[in-house]
Amino acid sequence: MKWILDREAHGGSPCTARMALIIKIKIVYTEIVKPERLVYNQGSEEDPEQFQVTVTFAEHGGRTELTMRMRFKTAAERDQAIEFGAIKGGKQTLDRLAEYLR
Repeated sequence: MKWILDREAHGGSPCTARMALIIKIKIVYTEIVKPERLVYNQGSEEDPEQFQVTVTFAEHGGRTELTMRMRFKTAAERDQAIEFGAIKGGKQTLDRLAEYLR
C-alpha cells in the first residue's frame, strides 16, 4: 500500500509574496511501521523519486529520539539539496513538530 501526499512548499523573500517561489512536492509513503519507522520517496511530478527519507523513532528514558536520513541518487544531488537549504528547512520542520508536541 502507498500513501501519497501532494503539497506546495513556498519559499523566497519574506519582503514580498510576489517574489515567492512555489515548488510542487510529491511524497509517496512506501513503509509505515507504527510506532517506529516511516519511509517515503520525495520528489516532483517530473522526478517523483528524487530522494528517499527514512524517519525512525526510538524511546530513550521516556523521551523520543527522532532520526531522519535522506538518501540521494548521487553526491552531487545531495550537495545541490544542501545548497538549496534542505538542512535548514529540515531543522525548521522538526522545530515546528517539537513545538506542536509541547
